[in-house]
Amino acid sequence: MRYGNTGFRFLRIDTENDGSFQIKAIVAATDIDLREQIGRFECDDSALNDIWDTAAYTLRLCIQNGFLWDGIKRDRLIWVGDMYPMTRAAYCIYGELPEIKNSLSFSQREGVPPNWINGIPMYSFWWLINLADDYFHTGNKEFASEKLPFAYAVLNETERCVTESGETRFCFNFIDWAMHWENGDSEEKYSDELAGVSALLRIALIKTERLLKALGEESIVCERILARLDRKTFDIHFYKQAAALTVLSGIKTEKEHAILKAGGAKGISTFMAYPIFSALTCFGEYDFNLRTIKEYYGRMLSLGATTFFEDFDVDAAVGASRIDEFTKAGEKDFHRTFGKFCYKGFRHSLCHGWSSGVIPYLSETVLGIKEIGIGGTEFEIDAHLSHLKHVKGIYPTQYGNIEVEYSLQSNGTYDIAINSPQKIKIIRVHAGK
Repeated sequence: MRYGNTGFRFLRIDTENDGSFQIKAIVAATDIDLREQIGRFECDDSALNDIWDTAAYTLRLCIQNGFLWDGIKRDRLIWVGDMYPMTRAAYCIYGELPEIKNSLSFSQREGVPPNWINGIPMYSFWWLINLADDYFHTGNKEFASEKLPFAYAVLNETERCVTESGETRFCFNFIDWAMHWENGDSEEKYSDELAGVSALLRIALIKTERLLKALGEESIVCERILARLDRKTFDIHFYKQAAALTVLSGIKTEKEHAILKAGGAKGISTFMAYPIFSALTCFGEYDFNLRTIKEYYGRMLSLGATTFFEDFDVDAAVGASRIDEFTKAGEKDFHRTFGKFCYKGFRHSLCHGWSSGVIPYLSETVLGIKEIGIGGTEFEIDAHLSHLKHVKGIYPTQYGNIEVEYSLQSNGTYDIAINSPQKIKIIRVHAGK
């Protein structure tokens, strides 16, 4: 019999009142997805290799029962915002996963307008983003077309919640727990959350408009909502999540640049790391990103992590014991004492799928493999290698694998080797620091 269906790293058995008992057997079964990992990232920096491998293992453990779960320990539900970094990571590792479409279809049934997916309006925006990404990655017109009635229903419900002046009037605002406003919080935090909501909606509309046009469908509703949003501007105060989404929505100023860089790895969340790093590339911060990735994810590894966490603040590691050791006098028990928002203490998941967003950054920006066509037919190779001297990797497509390798030469240029399937068109090849 198999029961319990839980996740753990260690099992500790204690007796009551110094008693004793005999053990006949302790049996545990590994329940893990065993499909081949195709995508790869390797370089001469072992810390980055460890980060990639750990993120890939985290994602693998959260592919369960035909869906993308948010984490082993916690809800085990399909949270569509969580799906975004997981989906982007899955493209880089496995190519097309049936779990992505399964999750989109299941979550759709749970959020038929006027309801919202997962009860969160912004997660319906993430659903639109994931649907558009799925089409442009796979080229599956039948699946995308099947989802259009629901997409239009989401758009129509969204339009009713955006005023002519660009104000959003949703029943609940949410981008990330780290910046979620609650009664008693500052006005600056409230403003930043609204800015993030507006920016995320803008991203969803831009992607959905592109999807509808690619399918030969009417996109005027996207244009109307975007025109309204253009009438409202925001001044970001503190939060990197809001600044990142604002930049990715097409609004880029030095104010956002400064917020994104402030404090290095401080203020990053595992959920929003991929958008934050992607936004920083708009300012050419490739070296900064690699340093920050090593600081942020490397700090989790230094605590003994074998999977990446639901939430992590680099300051939490100061004075904390490793999670694979007993806590010594004067040390903090990391798992028992750390955790904020809705995941405090032992409710804090130490294996969470949304923390795999570092994978698409390493594949798309460092390795430089970016899809620019429909259905994996056209790619741009534009690597930003920073201090790395040797980088190689594999990106899976439905037509075969793209293999790329860069080697730094004595004259400061890179020798580039590319092997790609005949059906794939490589538009541009560039490698630099």
